[in-house]
Amino acid sequence: MSNNTTPDIVTSSFEQQDRASHRSSSKKSGRNVCPATSKLKRQIDILGAVVGIVLFAPLMIGIGLAIMTQGRSAIYQHRRIGRNGHPFHCLKFRTMVPDANKKLAELLATDPAARRQWESAQKLISDPRITALGKFLRLTSLDELPQFFNVLKGEMSLI
Repeated sequence: MSNNTTPDIVTSSFEQQDRASHRSSSKKSGRNVCPATSKLKRQIDILGAVVGIVLFAPLMIGIGLAIMTQGRSAIYQHRRIGRNGHPFHCLKFRTMVPDANKKLAELLATDPAARRQWESAQKLISDPRITALGKFLRLTSLDELPQFFNVLKGEMSLI
């Protein structure tokens, strides 16, 4: 958190995740993965991602159009730490209002209960930044459908 009155919400959680990832990636995992197993896993990931994209394409197009009617891009890119500590942009459908970070900073500056909740869990039970459509997408995990493209690019893996 910075010294000013508004919390540094954008970088604090990512920096913590980044440091933790570098610590864990610097240690050897102790697992010996057979190259053939890795190749098979990658082939399964590609096949699964292609099937998922084709199968859910109509739904993804519909969700994307519904979000775009609110006058903004449908996809949100969230920076995450991947394998061996390498960052990548995780794709998700946008579920929050425009200027969500600014609105969060204002809320936390004026609402002590929300601030305590945010500081303890980095989440709000009743988050006013989430749109009505976004609430549904998060509840059903449909906001994560674009991650099939991350899997296709090799940045994520199906589990």
